[in-house]
Amino acid sequence: MFWLNYQECRSVFEKYALIDAADEERGLTLDEVFSRRLFQSVIIKESNLHNRDFDSYKVAMDALLESERIKELVNTIEYDLWKY
Repeated sequence: MFWLNYQECRSVFEKYALIDAADEERGLTLDEVFSRRLFQSVIIKESNLHNRDFDSYKVAMDALLESERIKELVNTIEYDLWKY
């Protein structure tokens, strides 16, 4: 695992095209995939006192539910930022 600064990598992401199986006519660049959020992810860790992953204190379905709970929290915070 590693972290990349998106803004610094954006020029590289623009150079690489991906082929969409559903729409072979139009390819997308990696930058378009990230900016349009056309990907799936699972949250496996949240900042916490002991710096632990979910797997160390949650098991199977509980870890997935914890991931979904945090994802909903992040979405709520993001929505509230744009609320007028």
